[in-house]
Amino acid sequence: MINYLEIKQKILQNGINVLGWRTNKKYIVIESDDWGSIRTPSKNTLMHLRKKNYPIEDCQFTLNDSLERDKDLIALFEVLSLAKDKNGNNAVITANNIVANPDFNKIRANDYQSYEYELFTKTLKKYPHSSNVYSLYKKGIELGLFIPQFHGREHVNVSSWMQALKDKNPDINYGFDLEMFTFNYKKNIGCKEGFADAFSISNKIEKEYLDSIIVDGLRIFENLWGYKSKTVIAPCYTWHSASEPTFSNKGVKSMQGMFIQHSVNWKSNKREKKYHFLGQKSKNSNIKFLVRNCVFEPSSDLEIDWIDKCLREIEIAFKWNKPAIISSHRFNFIGTINQDLCDKNLKKLSILLKKIILKWPDVEFISSDKLTELICVE
Repeated sequence: MINYLEIKQKILQNGINVLGWRTNKKYIVIESDDWGSIRTPSKNTLMHLRKKNYPIEDCQFTLNDSLERDKDLIALFEVLSLAKDKNGNNAVITANNIVANPDFNKIRANDYQSYEYELFTKTLKKYPHSSNVYSLYKKGIELGLFIPQFHGREHVNVSSWMQALKDKNPDINYGFDLEMFTFNYKKNIGCKEGFADAFSISNKIEKEYLDSIIVDGLRIFENLWGYKSKTVIAPCYTWHSASEPTFSNKGVKSMQGMFIQHSVNWKSNKREKKYHFLGQKSKNSNIKFLVRNCVFEPSSDLEIDWIDKCLREIEIAFKWNKPAIISSHRFNFIGTINQDLCDKNLKKLSILLKKIILKWPDVEFISSDKLTELICVE
């Protein structure tokens, strides 16, 4: 019997790799989003949400994602350090970093009239078992295991979230009291309704405000890590092309993402899609686009064989002489809420890396900023 879904997926997977920059080398890039951002603070938080009958089972991020702990990074680094490429370099994760989070106490004190944030390094001090995360980041950078890049100042769309708080939306305010800015307070919630599309803008006035956030966020990033971020990944893969010159003017060379960019058409105020290929140049800046062509997200669906799926996608990428750019969000490797799942995912990552090296002995592990350097040379 013909499996039309499988055929469609194969056509799509090959199609992603047809256009754009090529290389004879076999590069593996692992891009991981959300590091530094808050999500679900604890198991106790989930208990409160369940008591209110919110449909939290519909969202694996709500169920599994939380601010990283010391032990999460230590365990992840161990897996990465054991995988060596032909040059003796270990596997490396491009850790897309949210550098700040809402300061709930200050926002509450001003009765939701103005937004306030705190550096994620301050947020870490409020969470048990995360006191060494910042120093572990630095150790990861030193060892070439963990390379932060810019994901946003915060992961929340400040304007829309603050408006919902001012309007006294009972669900949003309840989440606020739990120190959450996003959760599935109703079924089929998307990034926009969940306020997670931090770079989404609908007009020039919103653009000006977002520009100030971007510039501030990139400044914080450089202060934290001692270097400028060469790449950016927009939360929820949502940004307007009008923001690209702002990134470019601050030293960003490429935008990470999937092959689809989501944005809002300012004239119709409707959501629209734009399509990108690897190495494509922005029409209004020097920005180039990186396109993820492989996925390893074991926490998102427990029924999928993610190792086999990712290996097949890597094989297709290499067939088209493309680097394999793997999407693998933070929530796969955080054990605050579900340690057992975290442990299983780390084992799967270890197996995946071993199989990659065995199948392609000439593979090379690089980070997104290094790939950007290679693409921008040409």
